[in-house]
Amino acid sequence: MAKDHRHPLTSRIHFAALGWANRIGHAEFSEGSLGVILGDEGGRPLGRSSVSNAIARAKRLGLVALSSNVRCLVLPRHHFQKEGRGTGFCRAHGLRVAGEVRTSRVA
Repeated sequence: MAKDHRHPLTSRIHFAALGWANRIGHAEFSEGSLGVILGDEGGRPLGRSSVSNAIARAKRLGLVALSSNVRCLVLPRHHFQKEGRGTGFCRAHGLRVAGEVRTSRVA
């Protein structure tokens, strides 16, 4: 659904976060890949500033967490609970989860 142009771009950001999320609710993307996923109807990738603006609108609507960016969309905790599937870390935010205890490498 993140690639479906019938949906508003802010919803597509939320769908990308849901579709690519790991077990801690982080959806990591390589450089430029989110722009490709959200590309225009002609198949052209969205530029970094267009993606950033769409993420900012999605943050204001509460569809993704305030820490989201073009490299990692973060689902708000009350939107997402996933047990035992996906990775327990996020390189973009420097997070690693051990069991139920969250730790951060970033101060």
